[in-house]
Amino acid sequence: MSSKFGNTSSEDARFGGSDIIKIYDGKTIFLTGATGYLGKMILEKLLRTCYSIKKIYLLVREKKGKEINQRFEDIFSGPIWETQQKLNPKYRDKVFLVGGDLVLPNLGLSEESQAILKNEVNIILHCAATVRFDQLIKTAAYINVRSVKDLIEIAKDTKHLDVFLYISTAYSHSPRGLISEQFYKPPMNHEDLLNLVGALSDEKLSAITPMLLGEWPNTYTFTKAIAESLIEKEGTTLPMVMCRPAIITGAVSEPLPGWADNIYGPNGLFLLCGLGIMRSIYGKKDNNADMVPSDYVVNSVIAALAKRCITKSDEKSQKISSITPVYNYCSAPEAPISWDSFAFLLWKEGMKMPSVRSVWKPFYQMRETWIHHTLAILFLHTIPAYLIDFFLRIIGQKPLAVEAYEKINKLGDVLSYFTLREWEFRNDNIQHLWKELNEEDRKLFPFTMENFDWNSYSKVFVRGARLYILKEPVETIPQGLKIMRRFVIIHYTLLTVLVMIALYILTLLVNIIWIYS
Repeated sequence: MSSKFGNTSSEDARFGGSDIIKIYDGKTIFLTGATGYLGKMILEKLLRTCYSIKKIYLLVREKKGKEINQRFEDIFSGPIWETQQKLNPKYRDKVFLVGGDLVLPNLGLSEESQAILKNEVNIILHCAATVRFDQLIKTAAYINVRSVKDLIEIAKDTKHLDVFLYISTAYSHSPRGLISEQFYKPPMNHEDLLNLVGALSDEKLSAITPMLLGEWPNTYTFTKAIAESLIEKEGTTLPMVMCRPAIITGAVSEPLPGWADNIYGPNGLFLLCGLGIMRSIYGKKDNNADMVPSDYVVNSVIAALAKRCITKSDEKSQKISSITPVYNYCSAPEAPISWDSFAFLLWKEGMKMPSVRSVWKPFYQMRETWIHHTLAILFLHTIPAYLIDFFLRIIGQKPLAVEAYEKINKLGDVLSYFTLREWEFRNDNIQHLWKELNEEDRKLFPFTMENFDWNSYSKVFVRGARLYILKEPVETIPQGLKIMRRFVIIHYTLLTVLVMIALYILTLLVNIIWIYS
């Protein structure tokens, strides 16, 4: 199959027939967010696959007293780097750190660091963001909006810039029912927002945040929508591209099957359900769960960058196109699956390899009405939590269940906005991008969701959560099964006792009514 991806002479033996690898040849990249989940996966994929990259600069801030060099070691720790370490022990030699902080103006970059980036960088990949839904509006504005604004200003002075790619979210304009691959009007002007958060105290900002958000559910989607308007505006003078992934979940195969290192979003939701901790989710079970595997997201980002490099190259003698490409990376158009269907697949696989940390038999349910969900939370979360803490106090232990369930219920409340609603996403650009890849690039950078096998993925998902999040090797599965069998017996014994008590009480009431009638 011949590629329509560009005139890159795929026959060049150095690149194994890959157009994408050749496009990245000799490039210097500035990547933000490499300490986060998606950013780290992008870094790993680039170093492993696009091996002829010249340099990668990473924006890293000191954290919890750790020096920059220690953060460097932290980034390259973990199982995802073991293969590269064996194949190429010097793979880290291309990576350089620049100190900074997204909360600060100009991303906290020194004049010296800015000069290096402006003189050397070809590709800017802005992946960093605060993804906390309950983040203070000031912090969210600085990290998600001002950092984009300031990085664009740096990009304008970058001498050899080929592409500026911004990673947003498919839910940036969540008040809309239909989300196409285009820009939409922001909820607020970016300058007005930054002036406002700079002028008011955190207390005053917290008081007016609900009014500011309007139809937007949280500060994350709100600030992402505003940041997108900056990308649209500056796309007339800079070669830009924007990717909007949907709900990101564990990897299909790269760098490791099921790889995940966080419990954000549905990862945490399903994990808590699988451990028997969470028993009710407020949502519509038949709605599409628009989840996308993280390694597919990474591959789509790398391909979109490469495509923009080609179009930018074609425009050298012309004014850059005023239309910045937008890619919605989602699953529903090609491989839809409902929340209930995916939850069942996870339950089925989870019962085959239960965690040794399980606290009960999983029996969660997605409830569509507020009253049913509230009653379930009361009887299945709150009352058991108080009973557990009561017994903990009796034996002289610190109570912890009530506080834990308050956090769990808060997580469920935050995510309910997304589980109660359904969106229609258009992804024509993503589908067209996939069709343009040659066969070699499709093997190296798979991201099409067409014919995606959710059943197989559920197995990978559960194994990955067990191994990489819970840190439980496969050798512990027999122990987990033994624990789960015990919980199943206790669970159904308790249900039987409760049903018998209920029937006994009902019989008494019927007899009393019959006697006095």
